[in-house]
Amino acid sequence: MKTKIFLIAFFLSQIALSQTIYKSSIDNGGASINNANIELLYTIGEVNVQEVTVGNISISEGFIGPILINTPPIIDSIIAPVDPIALGNIATVSVEFTDDNLREGLIDWGDGSDLVAGDITDQTITWNYTYSEPGVYAVTVKLVDKADEFVEQTYRYIVVYDPSGGFVTGGGWINSPPGAYTADPLLEGKANFGFTAKYKKGATVPTGNTEFQFKAGDLNFNSSLFDWLVIAGSKAKFKGEGTINGTGFYGFMISAIDEDSKDKTDKFRIKIWDMANEEFMVYDNQIGEEEDSDPTTEIAGGAIVVHSGKKKKSNVDKTLADDLVISEFNVYPNPFSNTAFIDLQLIESKNITIRVYDMYGRFIGSIYDGMIEKGLKYNFEFSTNNNLSSGIYMVRFVIDNERAFTKKIILKK
Repeated sequence: MKTKIFLIAFFLSQIALSQTIYKSSIDNGGASINNANIELLYTIGEVNVQEVTVGNISISEGFIGPILINTPPIIDSIIAPVDPIALGNIATVSVEFTDDNLREGLIDWGDGSDLVAGDITDQTITWNYTYSEPGVYAVTVKLVDKADEFVEQTYRYIVVYDPSGGFVTGGGWINSPPGAYTADPLLEGKANFGFTAKYKKGATVPTGNTEFQFKAGDLNFNSSLFDWLVIAGSKAKFKGEGTINGTGFYGFMISAIDEDSKDKTDKFRIKIWDMANEEFMVYDNQIGEEEDSDPTTEIAGGAIVVHSGKKKKSNVDKTLADDLVISEFNVYPNPFSNTAFIDLQLIESKNITIRVYDMYGRFIGSIYDGMIEKGLKYNFEFSTNNNLSSGIYMVRFVIDNERAFTKKIILKK
């Protein structure tokens, strides 16, 4: 809450008497100022003007109190799950905010449930929630203060998956529309796709393969790993990483609908972005649409099949649900001049590899390949030995040859 004190200055002139009242400054309370025949009495937070007469001009007694200026709440950060959550696990979201008269913090979990108030502690609010269905959810936080001013912010996305929820396969082609290939928005034509994605028994990350080729743009994408897979009814969505024409680091996400009807056509969307270039969008056949919107592009040939698994009514077993195995993975300093350090700690013992690549996907060197024991903190060193040029490099950490995490680091000499 902020208070501003408005100070009053009077300019009075009486032509017959040739009398002028000059501006008087008030900067503290509890005193008075006399200027000609006008006396200003003032205190902190208010100004009182006594009734006086100067020539033909009369000033009646007046009062001005403090003016209250309210500042809306500010959301400083939203902390939410980055890794996918297995169905049955608790999703925790916390918000750090700035405000001294907050009334409530509300959250929309994005699944059609009612708004829920969070627990406020100092300048932090926390919510906990368990989703009942797998999905990709945009979560919206709303903070309201006692003056009814508010701020809203959306976090994208919380991913909830079901390891026993089936798998998806697809193959065929679409008619790629103008604008989809950002390097040459005028290009259009046939684009072929083929994919499989599924969870193996007991796995917390999916496996499979994805290929997408847009011949007119000389774009040939191949997946290298998967991050998550979500199947909900006839809809499937999965995300991972791969290469274009055999090089680079590119993220991709596919959304698909299996239209289980003779008079309807399956729908397909693929997004491909450059992970080494500020997430620059390379291809999207529904460019400009929200990431969580359903695919609307009908396939021109082929088929997409969503294979539903057995639905579990009870919570997923903890051994299947614990997909978060990293408790710490830091690369610093960033930028670095010659030597960078890597801190790594896992909550499960795993075989890992740590390697460094340049921004074009070319292998630079291997840092570690072996077992990491749970609970122990490891520190690794990456030295350029002055053999590398300034630029962007990627530190890639792979768990059990299945799941990968990538940190971008900048070398500045």
